[in-house]
Amino acid sequence: MAPLGFLTGKNVEEAVQEFSETFTEVVVGLHEDVETLKTDVSKLEKKPATSCLLLLTSIAALIMSIIALVIVL
Repeated sequence: MAPLGFLTGKNVEEAVQEFSETFTEVVVGLHEDVETLKTDVSKLEKKPATSCLLLLTSIAALIMSIIALVIVL
């Protein structure tokens, strides 16, 4: 006999809800990283001496966020 959750679709609903919450957290984090990168680029325009290191650090953070998103999917 099949579990009641299977018959009512409750299991699917819970799985979709969990995925949605996780995906939302990852996308919000990625958005925050992009916003940080925008701020960092603005700072680079004002301080060219440290621009290379700051830009590389920001790009690395963005790449890590993208990798996290790919892993979740």
